[in-house]
Amino acid sequence: MTRRSDPKSQAKGRAGLLLRLALLAVLVLVAGVLGWCRWVYVQIESYASQDQAAPSDAIGVFGAAEYDGRPRPSTERGSIMPSSFTITALLR
Repeated sequence: MTRRSDPKSQAKGRAGLLLRLALLAVLVLVAGVLGWCRWVYVQIESYASQDQAAPSDAIGVFGAAEYDGRPRPSTERGSIMPSSFTITALLR
């Protein structure tokens, strides 16, 4: 005598299989994203640790407020750079 399975149990078996496959796909996707994030982190760390400084004849400070070669008084107070340190003074 052959055993016939119930259509409801076949549907449950298929649903369980699909659920397991979907869970596996999500886990593979999460592992891939985490692996990619780790790879990007390692790339940034390795690039940031390299010293790429080179000698220079001039320096440009963008965003510094100056007029006619002198810093504005509002930026002179509490400024990191001395008032004589301007781009025009370096280029002269």
